[in-house]
Amino acid sequence: MKTDRIGGLFKAGLRNAAFAAAFFAAGAAFADGDLADAVKADLKNVVRQGGIGDRPFWNANASMFMYPPAFDFREVGNVKRYSFRVLASDGKLHTFVAKSPKASLAPVWDKLPTGWTAVECYYNVHQVVGSRLFWKSAPYTPGKYPPAAMPYAEAVKRGYEYVFNHPLSQHVLKTGEPDFTVYHSCYPSKMYSAIIKSMVSYADYAPEKAEEAIAIAKASADWLISVSEPKGAPLEFWPPTYWGENAAAKSNKGRVMLIYPAQAAVAYAALYRKTKVEKYLDAAEKIAAHFLRLQGEDGTWPLIMTFADGQVHGKNRLVPIQGAIPMFAALHGITGKADYKAALDRAFEYMDKGPMATWNWEGQFEDVRPSSPYSNLTKHNACDMALYILERFPKNRKRIAEAREILRFAEDQFVCWELPFDGAAKETFFGDGDWKEGVGREKWGLPGVLEQYGWYVPIDASASKLIKLYLALYRAEGKPLDLAKARTLGDSITRNLHTEDNHISTHWYGFEPVAHQWLNCHIASVAALDELDAVVQATK
Repeated sequence: MKTDRIGGLFKAGLRNAAFAAAFFAAGAAFADGDLADAVKADLKNVVRQGGIGDRPFWNANASMFMYPPAFDFREVGNVKRYSFRVLASDGKLHTFVAKSPKASLAPVWDKLPTGWTAVECYYNVHQVVGSRLFWKSAPYTPGKYPPAAMPYAEAVKRGYEYVFNHPLSQHVLKTGEPDFTVYHSCYPSKMYSAIIKSMVSYADYAPEKAEEAIAIAKASADWLISVSEPKGAPLEFWPPTYWGENAAAKSNKGRVMLIYPAQAAVAYAALYRKTKVEKYLDAAEKIAAHFLRLQGEDGTWPLIMTFADGQVHGKNRLVPIQGAIPMFAALHGITGKADYKAALDRAFEYMDKGPMATWNWEGQFEDVRPSSPYSNLTKHNACDMALYILERFPKNRKRIAEAREILRFAEDQFVCWELPFDGAAKETFFGDGDWKEGVGREKWGLPGVLEQYGWYVPIDASASKLIKLYLALYRAEGKPLDLAKARTLGDSITRNLHTEDNHISTHWYGFEPVAHQWLNCHIASVAALDELDAVVQATK
């Protein structure tokens, strides 16, 4: 089993013997490399500095930084000299002078300790043009973090078995429909797309369970198809985003978020590749057909529509790296149809000229209201874009550099190698319930990765997304630091796996109600650990 997975990884990622040799050499260098120096050198980079050319500032709502930030402070007439005062958490004042108020804090950044930091920019001694208070995040510190609770391979095995035995999996296998007592069955396309892909992977991982795993995947797909919109409906053949009364489903009845029909199509395509059963490819292509008809002149789609009349709900546009681009890539890979490639390229152009230029990595989730620009950034779609770039342009140095900048953004805004915001007022955004008093930051299971500005807590699927991007850049450039960081986050996942039932905590804040456990996030963690284990084994 392990040999097969490693072989698949090398076929997909290493591509040739010469690169494989370099990859193994990088792995050997990992033991001797000075990771601390690599961290120090990397932290000199400014992440997507605004004010250069027509670049907008993306960080108006950011509250912490790991890399030296620059801010959109006010420029004044012909003033050519601005002074910066930076008060560090240890009480020391650092100063420097720049030609622009939009200069980064790079001149003093490495002198500032972790903690609350205040910056003020002024001219003529007392004329202040801008100020900010933020948390300077702790950087990665090699050798500092707790070890894994178990080998990755064991965690993967346990994680797959949890999905296999989960009520959403077993109930649909036995009855043909979900167990609607499971809280997040209210998001059927999201949950069952994840289950389908996980069970297809599990069939390869554990051949002795393959028949039943594929049966779960088929039953999941069959149910989703059965409750999809009928032929002739305004959004024909699309499966539901929402179901029932739980959580956000109640307030979104009759709406579809376009991420999720496309995710279902990706899952159907994976099931078709495994089984060669035509109805799953047909279901995927029927979903894609409507996406082809609805693609806008800008290359993307509305974020939300209504099933009853096919009308657009709200003004936000889909970030198409979520769902649409993977869907067209999968279907073009299977069928070779030119229409899919054309739609894919148009959507990619939207990403290239849109989020890649504006850096507005808007958090788009079925349980989150669409947001205004820069108000709710996430690393998820940014990292998905970086992963796609590395896959599509594997040897293009410019594109690899773009992926690296996205990784720095994700680490800058969302990775917590240590506890952030020490001394801040106790959070009030965990929702209602008498349990929330036991969920302070001091109980966070770190290192970890925060999800989005609107839910700024460590989530296992967020750690998983960073693991996948660290590994992708490790394959692209062979830098030992990338593998080290991936392993540190992988170790955290193993420590957040509960051996009594094998579930991986979704929220790493010390206490987790059943309603806060997301099976799709668990599935993402298993997939990331599976990939990480294969890479680690290959470098031995």
